[in-house]
Amino acid sequence: MPTSEANAGATRSGDTLEDTSLARGMRRHLFFSQAKSPSLATRHDHFMALSLAVRDRLLSHWVHTAELYTQRRDAPPLDGTGQSRPGPVAR
Repeated sequence: MPTSEANAGATRSGDTLEDTSLARGMRRHLFFSQAKSPSLATRHDHFMALSLAVRDRLLSHWVHTAELYTQRRDAPPLDGTGQSRPGPVAR
């Protein structure tokens, strides 16, 4: 998990929007995903950048969780939905 990007500046109180990793993710997506500067971006561009930054964070946390499950021997294996795989089916 890229901890420097996902967790940097993730404190709960006292942070302004400009100081958070989510804001950095939004700016990154405005530039790289939508090729816009913040001053030229529309409200929809800002919304899309926010949604992509949130998606990145959710996926990062999900991958980290899946890695933890695969490292533990007693944890159930995960399929793509996060559900345990069924065992062998008796015929």
